[in-house]
Amino acid sequence: MPADLSVVDAPAVPTSAMAALQALRKIANVRPGQTVLVTGMSGGVGSFAVQIAKAFAAEGTGVCSTRNVGEAADALRHVAAGHTRGKAVVTI
Repeated sequence: MPADLSVVDAPAVPTSAMAALQALRKIANVRPGQTVLVTGMSGGVGSFAVQIAKAFAAEGTGVCSTRNVGEAADALRHVAAGHTRGKAVVTI
């Protein structure tokens, strides 16, 4: 567990990851080559959704507020944006 993560906040990590996984795999049925739009990608679920979409070989775009764009930029760099075949939209 990271030193700066409290025992109160730690349970949110797997909860956010599982919510993102369920949204991408079970609800959106994301497949390789599809485009994924993740709204709220700077939050807990959204940041995991970007990473999981990449693991599914999907391509995508993440959207967040301008105040969070700095911290979200690194996560977004891992997913290609701008492709238009096979869209899957996940609203978080």
